[in-house]
Amino acid sequence: MDTQQLTQNIIALRKRFGLRQQHLADRLDISRSTLAMYETGRRDVPPEKLRIMADLFGVTVRELRETDLRHEAQIQKKLSATLMDKDREELNNMSRSELTEYALGLLLDNKQLIAELASYRSMIRAIKSNISTLPKDSHNPTDL
Repeated sequence: MDTQQLTQNIIALRKRFGLRQQHLADRLDISRSTLAMYETGRRDVPPEKLRIMADLFGVTVRELRETDLRHEAQIQKKLSATLMDKDREELNNMSRSELTEYALGLLLDNKQLIAELASYRSMIRAIKSNISTLPKDSHNPTDL
């Protein structure tokens, strides 16, 4: 196994996914310092942790170990291919009516999310308005 390739890939993929060391360490159920040792090659990554990382990043263990995944285009292409294969397989197994129902469901979900977002924005404005109208001494937590 090429340790340098593995360490470069762990760092690149972690950063590509916007994860801090602590976040990835939590997902792997290890300490941040252990992850740092994986990333510097001072400690070998156990096979079960390699499998978890590969699943998280949408690559195979072999790719994680042997393929240069540092370039965004390569990562994006791999992620897109993985998602497209899963989506294509799922969609190919649907009937025309199921596809129509699926598309309508996506539209309704989006409309619902937009409505919820508008509702939350209204609540935030109301809360901000209420806070600004409170008397100054009511902001003191010692009065509670």
